[in-house]
Amino acid sequence: MATFFFDITQRVRVDIDETKFTPELMDEFNQSISDYGHGEEALVQHAEHIGRLSVVGLVDIVPRSFVEGYGYCDEAGISATVQEDYFQQERVFPQAGA
Repeated sequence: MATFFFDITQRVRVDIDETKFTPELMDEFNQSISDYGHGEEALVQHAEHIGRLSVVGLVDIVPRSFVEGYGYCDEAGISATVQEDYFQQERVFPQAGA
């Protein structure tokens, strides 16, 4: 059996309506999903989380999709779009025949 390893990079655009990310939403998210804290750095971490969910295909970030920790995308003020024109692939050779 042949085994191959690749690093694949995609770019995703994440839009967040920061007025929807209230202290109450952040507190609930921090307690139930992951503690990102509050403030601007927390907003960046939320954007990264939403982007990751979108890229790996765990959730379609489209208007009527429900995303755990946020609710319905359109009501939560979140959207994510994988940028199809940006894609990189690199071969990673296994070490010691792994």
